[in-house]
Amino acid sequence: MIPRPSPFEPYKPFIAPLLFGGVALYFGWSRNMPGRTIAVIGSIAGSAALSSYVCDCWGFKGGKKTGAVAIATLSAMVFSALLLGKLSHLKETSSVVQVSDSTFKEITREGVTVVDYYASWCGPCKRLSPILERVAKDLKGKVLFAKLNIDKNPITVNAFNIRSYPTLILFREGREVNRLVGLCDAAAIKRFALSWQGATP
Repeated sequence: MIPRPSPFEPYKPFIAPLLFGGVALYFGWSRNMPGRTIAVIGSIAGSAALSSYVCDCWGFKGGKKTGAVAIATLSAMVFSALLLGKLSHLKETSSVVQVSDSTFKEITREGVTVVDYYASWCGPCKRLSPILERVAKDLKGKVLFAKLNIDKNPITVNAFNIRSYPTLILFREGREVNRLVGLCDAAAIKRFALSWQGATP
């Protein structure tokens, strides 16, 4: 009796190359562009070479081998693009910390902290968000930037009598040092964030 071939038989040449490509991307990932390029090229080239070798081992020849290698390479390219997008999303974290009523005191009690009191429905708040991200990166290590949603954290909002949005409050060692209300540019926020240098807690 002749054994029935496995339904996965036609896909054998693609399994190992795709696994190889995924491992190459995972371990070769870097946030900088040269690292990404090397990871992608390495995974695709490795997938093509490995696919060709697997085809030889399993007796795939001629057009069948060429088609299998081409499909495996194309699959590796698609897989690489999807994985890169996923890893990029995971690695690109915000420079601004999200705080709540329960974490507010812990976040602001040490060092210098700028807290952005914002609302999800507030237009100026949305425009301020990317500006804060840039300033937070520029002042990393000097000032911690945090955001607090006013609709979800009424205790902190009422404690500091927040009435306009966005409102930025500068804290040093848990105490309010300065306050800035409304949409501002990056230069103004930097000056505000560093104004603690002339104050005492």
